[in-house]
Amino acid sequence: MLIPTPGTTNDTIQWHFIQSDLQDLYLPTDCIPENLEILDLEIDDLRKRRSFVGYCNRAHVTTGTKDSRYEFFQLSYAEQDSSSLRIGREISSTMGTGGMGIFGAGLAAKIIIAKGLFATVQAKET
Repeated sequence: MLIPTPGTTNDTIQWHFIQSDLQDLYLPTDCIPENLEILDLEIDDLRKRRSFVGYCNRAHVTTGTKDSRYEFFQLSYAEQDSSSLRIGREISSTMGTGGMGIFGAGLAAKIIIAKGLFATVQAKET
């Protein structure tokens, strides 16, 4: 459940997050903490204010600092990207005659030298 609460300034809304411990259990409104100040919002308030989502009233960002404990990171062993030769999905054809009545035809495909991982995506049938 997301509950709108006042942000740090008048032009912000902090959305407080409350979660059930049981899957598929809808939370009743009486589970909202009594000390939580709830905003009475109108649609214009949502348009005019910046919104932040979270469940903590304080955050400590350690990304890129000594406190991030980066020395404990390990390799993921994910597949390394490399250059590969691929044939694109575009195929074009030509047919015609030369000036002396000789018939000719041809097919062309786009050849791609790409660097990066790729995967095909298929639509899920319903």
